[in-house]
Amino acid sequence: MNALHLRMSLALVLFLLLNGVSETRAEGPAGGLAAFPRPRQDNGWGIHWAPTLFGQTRDIVDYFVGESKSMGIKWVKFLNGDSSKVDHEYLVRQLVANGMMPVMRVYKPFNDPYENLDALVRSAVPMGLTYIELYNEPNIAGSAGGWRDGEAMSITRLVDLWIPAAETVIRAGGYPGLPSLAPGGDYDDNQFLRELLDGIKARGKQDVLRRAWLPLHNYFLNHPVDYPEDEVNLKSPLMTVAEIARRQLTPGKVASINQARQISRLPRSRGGYYVADTIDGDSNAFRKFEAYEHIFYQRFGYAIPIISTEGGAVAGAGEDPRYPVVTDDDVAQETLYAFRYMVERAPSYYFAFTPWMIAGEAGAHRDLRFEAQAWYRDREGDTLPVVNVLKQNARRPQTRRYTPENSPDTVDLPPSVKPLPTPGPAATPTPASRLPAAPVALGDESYIVHATESISMRWLRADDGVDVALNSRTTAPVRIVMWQNRVPATSQTVDLAAGEVVTIHVNLTGTIGVQVFDATDRLLLDYGALSGVPPPARRTAATSAPVSASGAYTVTWDKRLDELQVQLKQPAVAKGQHTWRATKVEYLDTEESRGLHHIYVETLDERGERVLGQAVWVTWPGGQSRIVTEDKAAPEYAANFPMYGPVGSYQVKVDGSSDVVDGLGMESGGRAHVSFKIVFQRMVGR
Repeated sequence: MNALHLRMSLALVLFLLLNGVSETRAEGPAGGLAAFPRPRQDNGWGIHWAPTLFGQTRDIVDYFVGESKSMGIKWVKFLNGDSSKVDHEYLVRQLVANGMMPVMRVYKPFNDPYENLDALVRSAVPMGLTYIELYNEPNIAGSAGGWRDGEAMSITRLVDLWIPAAETVIRAGGYPGLPSLAPGGDYDDNQFLRELLDGIKARGKQDVLRRAWLPLHNYFLNHPVDYPEDEVNLKSPLMTVAEIARRQLTPGKVASINQARQISRLPRSRGGYYVADTIDGDSNAFRKFEAYEHIFYQRFGYAIPIISTEGGAVAGAGEDPRYPVVTDDDVAQETLYAFRYMVERAPSYYFAFTPWMIAGEAGAHRDLRFEAQAWYRDREGDTLPVVNVLKQNARRPQTRRYTPENSPDTVDLPPSVKPLPTPGPAATPTPASRLPAAPVALGDESYIVHATESISMRWLRADDGVDVALNSRTTAPVRIVMWQNRVPATSQTVDLAAGEVVTIHVNLTGTIGVQVFDATDRLLLDYGALSGVPPPARRTAATSAPVSASGAYTVTWDKRLDELQVQLKQPAVAKGQHTWRATKVEYLDTEESRGLHHIYVETLDERGERVLGQAVWVTWPGGQSRIVTEDKAAPEYAANFPMYGPVGSYQVKVDGSSDVVDGLGMESGGRAHVSFKIVFQRMVGR
């Protein structure tokens, strides 16, 4: 680093500290996620600014900066032309002064080399603007993706454009964003990203990615926030009377939606709508960041920041006929869910969720095509319901529970199925005998949420739901968060003092999720599937080691699997042939699973070392899913798959010649959460 760059860096750090935005930068690539700047008291909440290229008047900027602050916004994405200076200079300075992190997309009408990028970034960095987004949605054909009439989409061209542009941004002191991609697109965005990253790697430029970040356009379409693991996608139930009444749907619309659900599992060629039930198989929803992180990690073995620069729920969206069209109220509730998710559950690599958009004409943007999607219609109070919902929710502090500085660069499981990492000292492990019991039937005496903390529930039936009496006999206050049907937007929060009893009402139509936090916001328990399911009979944990068919190796087999009629099928293997043998199969009951319902798979080579990137197939009646092993921290298995069907539904094998573990699934008809762990080892036939 020369003297000029050193002075510029010191000046930038001082400016950011004095103006409300902190930058925590580590030296060199080893800094990982902590090397990237974030706003002070970061909550991960963003908004897309009015999509105008030109600087707005001060009164417009002041108004919408003030409104953004009142909604709790910490990240703001805006557009700037390929000019030698920041046209939105006043906006950037106001954002930074108010503790918000600006993100700038450098607009280019066609996919051509940037002409003024170096000067633009050098003018931006001293203001506290370091995140620079390069090129936009090139996986769309035609002018919408930056392609001239008749010009074919070319990933090779994008690679050749992006590398020098990214290097320019880095030399000027910024952080370059990869090209943002449209959900689905004319060229599938996940495949486009794979080939784009492979192209960068093939040119030997992967080191540029150490200082890069990945933009995300995670529009929800008309999918729910937990898609593709929601009940409609997995089980295709008919619409309920309550849902029909709440949405005031006509009989014709109800019939259309129900028909789409009934035929959803037919082949696509016959009109079916189902795509997949994992985020890697169908990422067109809020959780697309998980699919992108998997793609990147599989290639480079680490995570870079993912920042939404567009996305969210948009009123009028109706792409999937199995779901109702999105309403303004849906926008409010789903945005609130996503924002709460950013605070409480988002993985460390996912920096910000930035929905589209704060304003159109009211923000001096003259293209009225997007006016119906603007949160603000004017500056006199005509807003979508989402504005007031966020303002009300932002009244209490909303700082993320953990930050990149004290979290790993990757997460091992989707956050929806594992306890959250939290700052501070780790919780003392709870002895197995004192872990939460299995779910019990509604109306039973009580349910012990966390025995160590002496928190219990009493379930009382009500006409339209369940009254839950929460009783804390702790020596310190705790906070309990509950939500319905895996949708945290329906959450209720109860603060319990020592010895206090509080009753809340839950309109239970499916399951309840529960989280328990102590006074320091440390997560004590994350139990995501309490329901009215009687627990299955407790099975005695015992294992045996039957000799394999060939006698050449042994299989560690959990005897409880025999009670479930799980089978191990071992195909004959010719001498010298490579095959995968299941050397260990373990069952985890509802207590041992701790609310999870997964098949965990490990793949080892002949020496017993983990094999990465190995495809594993999970098959069930009417479908199958391909999962891939990853380098996850021990003792986590290398791959996992969530189950939703009953015992007998699933079989698992490694791609190629392999043993088959058949008959897996959840107990109590698919409602009691149990899990399975399987170790496959590659061997040679004798």
